[in-house]
Amino acid sequence: MNWLLTVPIRAYRRWVPVERRRPCLFPESCSEHVLRVTTEAGLMAGLRALLIRVRQCRPDQAPVTDPGTGRPGPDPARERVGQRSGA
Repeated sequence: MNWLLTVPIRAYRRWVPVERRRPCLFPESCSEHVLRVTTEAGLMAGLRALLIRVRQCRPDQAPVTDPGTGRPGPDPARERVGQRSGA
């Protein structure tokens, strides 16, 4: 049943040019994140990840970067849902 979520995401990524997509706030794009979660944990986890990302999307903000290095910073989505890296 994962295909219900992965097929539309893959179609979007294949046929919508990168320059036509809205810049993502997170280091890992929303489509990459939802696709990864769906393939690793299943349809329900993918839907949950999609809803969380859509709720956290703020198109008027710049992508998250570390001010010291200028590189993408930690994924705020993981911090907000209470997951800790390395734990």
